[in-house]
Amino acid sequence: MEVGGAVNGIPPGDLVLDARIGPAGARPCGPGPPRQVLLTGATGFLGGYLLARLLATAGTTVHCLVRGRTPERAAEALDGRLRAHGIDPAAVRGRVVAVSGTLSKPLLGWSADAFAAAAERIDTVYHCAASVNLLASYEQLRTATVLGTAEVLRFAATHRVKPVHYISTLGVLAHALAAGGGRRLAEDDPLPPPAGPGYCRAKWVAELLVRTAAARGLPVRIHRPGAILGDDSGAAVATTDWLMRLTAASVRVGAVPRHEAVLPLATAGHIADAVVALSLQAPPADGPVYHTVQPQHLSFADYFALVRTLGHELAEEPYDVWLDRLAAAESDSDTGEVRLAQAVEQCFPARQHGAAARIGSDAFQREVGRLGLPPAPAIDAELIRGQLDRLLR
Repeated sequence: MEVGGAVNGIPPGDLVLDARIGPAGARPCGPGPPRQVLLTGATGFLGGYLLARLLATAGTTVHCLVRGRTPERAAEALDGRLRAHGIDPAAVRGRVVAVSGTLSKPLLGWSADAFAAAAERIDTVYHCAASVNLLASYEQLRTATVLGTAEVLRFAATHRVKPVHYISTLGVLAHALAAGGGRRLAEDDPLPPPAGPGYCRAKWVAELLVRTAAARGLPVRIHRPGAILGDDSGAAVATTDWLMRLTAASVRVGAVPRHEAVLPLATAGHIADAVVALSLQAPPADGPVYHTVQPQHLSFADYFALVRTLGHELAEEPYDVWLDRLAAAESDSDTGEVRLAQAVEQCFPARQHGAAARIGSDAFQREVGRLGLPPAPAIDAELIRGQLDRLLR
């Protein structure tokens, strides 16, 4: 999908993938499961789950691109994430390689020789890294999220063709979600125009570049998670996820918003299980998109009803009143919750035009069943308790 004109203030050049990026002239990827993989975002929340699942795959060595000024700093950051998942770094030292680099520089911050050598060695790419910040502008996120994704695609198409498993976001559907109208948003729908906060628009452009690479013949899978919860293993808590931050803030002020939208939810463990299992299958030819969400749909009201069952007294207030209560709680220090709530409202308006839009996930649910993966854990009060208790401490 090549686009030549500006869209919603996004510079026209950002919408076009470098013509040199593509599999033409590169050797085709070989048969069999991946053995040497590159993972970006391993020190992040979902990335940590992906790392743990990849290490559970026999014979896989995971090279993790970690932002750090030295290899030693990169290794320290990675060791912390391994311990959060109950993995002793010493026990997997031969199978986890911390690679110092950055998405913010050409060639991932490597020298040309190092880039070429890694491109020969790696056979699969999992691109999970991004600056996940709903409060930042497009311009602030552009370098790592947009230009960084282009560099990952360049790497995947250099010397050997490497399948790319790209973690996008349902935020790329912000325009369609905000329109409401009771529409069901299917995985194979065309991308709507970019909309919403800077993060959603930056991820929209990054996904557009991935789709362009797929159209040129690079094998890709695109995974779009929504709000991501931890699971009941206690491995990690989504302390930076917008939903859990706003849930904790609502509990602190004793109020929740009157909101008509439907929440797209999934646990990080379920998403990681599916992404890794799908990546072990033959590379797709059509760049499929998967909405990695639960089949269970919860409205904001249903979700906060579960939170109430945990013993929290929560008054339902009009959205503006709820924002005022958050603002009053922030009077002494700006923790960002009010601005975060305002950013989320751009994607999920409190007052919908007709019925709320719903996220379709037929392809994802079909693949989960075909692969024999465990069913998605129910989003219930106990699952929320495990996340919320640690956030409120």
